[in-house]
Amino acid sequence: MSRYKRVFDLLHVYDKQGRHELFERMAARGWELSGGGRFTWKFRRAEPSRARYASAYFKRASEFAPPDSDELAFRELCERTGWEFVCSRGQMQVFVNREAEPLPLDTDPQLEFALTDGLARRNAIFSAVMLAVSLLLLWYTLGRALDDRLGALVSMDTLVLPLLVLGVALCCLGDLICWALWRRRARAAAERGEFYAARRIARINAAIPLPLTALLALSALGWLLWGGSGTESIRVVVSVIAVFAAGAAGTAVSSRLRAAEASRGKNIALSAITVFAVCAAVSLIGVLLTWREDDASAAPLTINSLTGDDYAYAVYIESRGSPFAELYSYEERYVPFGDACPEPAPGEDVSARLRYSVYRARIPSAYPKLREGVLWEHQGHTEPCGAAPFGAEEAWYIEKSYPGVEQAWILCYGGSVVYLEYNRALTAENCAAIAAAFGGESV
Repeated sequence: MSRYKRVFDLLHVYDKQGRHELFERMAARGWELSGGGRFTWKFRRAEPSRARYASAYFKRASEFAPPDSDELAFRELCERTGWEFVCSRGQMQVFVNREAEPLPLDTDPQLEFALTDGLARRNAIFSAVMLAVSLLLLWYTLGRALDDRLGALVSMDTLVLPLLVLGVALCCLGDLICWALWRRRARAAAERGEFYAARRIARINAAIPLPLTALLALSALGWLLWGGSGTESIRVVVSVIAVFAAGAAGTAVSSRLRAAEASRGKNIALSAITVFAVCAAVSLIGVLLTWREDDASAAPLTINSLTGDDYAYAVYIESRGSPFAELYSYEERYVPFGDACPEPAPGEDVSARLRYSVYRARIPSAYPKLREGVLWEHQGHTEPCGAAPFGAEEAWYIEKSYPGVEQAWILCYGGSVVYLEYNRALTAENCAAIAAAFGGESV
């Protein structure tokens, strides 16, 4: 059985009463407070007790520097009144008292309001900056989704990212509103010589991120179920792990250096280096997890199936998906003198180039949108052509004058739309292979 445990601290800086109640509940269960991190509190197993906890903010305290003489004098003054120092987190100093009816630690409401509001204002400034950034990102992501409706239909990123950014913006806005309400009421109470307990506002503020958490969970589930190749899912997971791992590592290094009485500059420098090193290490792991060679064995159509020639072509594959539709993109071509393609032998023909994108509808109502989206992307360059050779329901030929494309086709197969480029003349056998690859039956 472990002697220590950690509890996440989701309470706001001005919710001192809620934090004290947490410490006292843990003490009654046999866990006494022993330390604090950036996002957690550390408890060690002890005998159950009815200890009383209190906290105070010391303005000159820092999480990156050892306590100076004034901070130590402040702790000594508190100990004289029965409050024993337990731990600190930045400017927050936590004390415990074993008496049944201890003297209050805070005696000046106006001083208490000034110190608490100073820390709360910093959080509010951060929330205001994040709100502005979120609104800019929301404008950008919505604009991108509206400009590329076809991409939005087949991409979980394009669908979910605006919702996540909107959730962050609402969380920041809610935090600012709660801070403004607390500040107005706490100031009025301090002017009357009273302490203000912000329990209701603090509960609302703590509940604000819950919808965003649920949205993140649903998004992760959507990425895992419909995210195509799964690369996006791995990137999201790795990013979240990198943030938490970097924060935990930076906090651990900072706490150890502070306990060793290292200088403030050294602490900040080494903590920053640790954060960047952990982020780099986790990112490298993410790259290794998402890196893979393109496997053409599962591709429905290849140059080899069209020509029968097995040359060393470079292959580029991408797959994306959403609950509505999925996209499979394939490109195969020769890259002169590249690592993937050796130098051709004299007289060897390596000019073949194949590229296609298959848009498959996962729900029936998505197919008309896919068809309209693909046709709209190539409007002005298409003309109807015979669909029977491709075994398709509809077919359009893209003129050779289309920039960067020698010849291309748009083929509709009922549940999917195929955009196909091939720079060689199609034979009857080629059309039959295309029909077999994409679910049609050529005539």
